[in-house]
Amino acid sequence: MVTKFFSKSNRSVGANQPNTVDCPKPVIRLYTYPALQKQMELIHFTLDDLALLQQYKPFVQRGIAEIVSTFYDKVLEVPSLRQLIEERSNMEHLKRVVADYIIDMFTGIFDEEAIRKKEKLAAIHFRMGVEPKWYVGMFFQIEQVLVRLITEPLSSPAHKEQATRTVGKLLNLEMQIVLEAYERNNEMIKKEQYERVKSELKGKI
Repeated sequence: MVTKFFSKSNRSVGANQPNTVDCPKPVIRLYTYPALQKQMELIHFTLDDLALLQQYKPFVQRGIAEIVSTFYDKVLEVPSLRQLIEERSNMEHLKRVVADYIIDMFTGIFDEEAIRKKEKLAAIHFRMGVEPKWYVGMFFQIEQVLVRLITEPLSSPAHKEQATRTVGKLLNLEMQIVLEAYERNNEMIKKEQYERVKSELKGKI
């Protein structure tokens, strides 16, 4: 059972709490991603978790500028990554894309379209040359900010712990999706390189 932190009967976050009564029903619909369903089961990520994430969404929306800045500011402290981003993309555009991506994480919808969006963002960073180790580090920074923004308004220690655990599961799953997308892109490049070399060798025979 999902606790309604912000309903009229439970005002644990004070007078300015968001109203989540009208949130749409959470959905997990991954017919073409059976392996991902198993991954979700492994970390016990459920519809209840999605329902909780919906309740946290207003906090995320209010703090999205800070979250996105954290995502990239730490990256820009690494000279090689700064050079990659400045040479191959537009920072303001990237920030808008990442802002939409992070807010979408809290819609309560986990379907094929949502997964494709996540894979698309991973592909963008892959093409820019951002290595997986940096991406994982960026997710760690995001998790720290998300947990703080979401738990600060909660007065109950139990709710704070629940929020921390739920956000942790969400970010773990997001990283799994990203790393798999990176692996697929790597395999595609290797295959293209192999085919190119094979074609060149045939031309020399």
